[in-house]
Amino acid sequence: MIADSRICRHFILCTLLSGVATAQAPLDSAGRVRWRDFPSRHPRIVTSTGVAAATAAVSFFDSHLAYETRKLRDRSGERMQRVSSQTSSIGGFLPLAIGGTLAAAGWASNHEFTRTLGVDAVRSVVTAGLLTSLIKGGVGRVRPRALVNDIEAYQPGKGFFNNDFASFPSGHTSSAFAAATVLAAGLSKAQPRHSRWIRLGLYGAAAAVGLSRMYENAHWASDVFAGAAIGTLSGMHVVRQRAVAHP
Repeated sequence: MIADSRICRHFILCTLLSGVATAQAPLDSAGRVRWRDFPSRHPRIVTSTGVAAATAAVSFFDSHLAYETRKLRDRSGERMQRVSSQTSSIGGFLPLAIGGTLAAAGWASNHEFTRTLGVDAVRSVVTAGLLTSLIKGGVGRVRPRALVNDIEAYQPGKGFFNNDFASFPSGHTSSAFAAATVLAAGLSKAQPRHSRWIRLGLYGAAAAVGLSRMYENAHWASDVFAGAAIGTLSGMHVVRQRAVAHP
């Protein structure tokens, strides 16, 4: 029954997305949809549809991955659990604090690059946070640690008032990836020779936050995937806006 309801939800989601896509698709002289031109004309719709489809695919493995993660946690020692807890906290207010610190330092020292990088990091994290909070509240997905009789549950709207029903998507992960995306873009541009290592370090740290949230039994795998996508897309949006404003 759980699997059937999940399939039903994903079918409805994909149907709605395909309806939006069809409505926005360009037409030829005969009134036929020209799908070949759709991606270039509506990249945001294409990206959103892809993220939704990928999240739906990941969600089919949520229960299995949660079970395996709990087994890993039960076998691991206190040191591993402490490291996971500390890593998880990185995705809390730290991304916002890093951005704010960079912005303040840039203003104080009159260093334009540092100020801009900090402001963009804050904008990205705030954007991702607002989107994540709205989706969390609206979806109302129960957290793995709050399951009753191992039954996955959704109570739309309850996520606004009860943190146990604010699982989807992961806020810690979205914040971490939002900051990582902006910092990686800015630092890679300033230090192109070290771009690979900069991106590897920042995105690796963000991914570690997401994995730790699963390890802490606070999120499902699809929550983390969606959070990473929202954070990354928020960061890319801010970076593009900056590039247009200051080419």
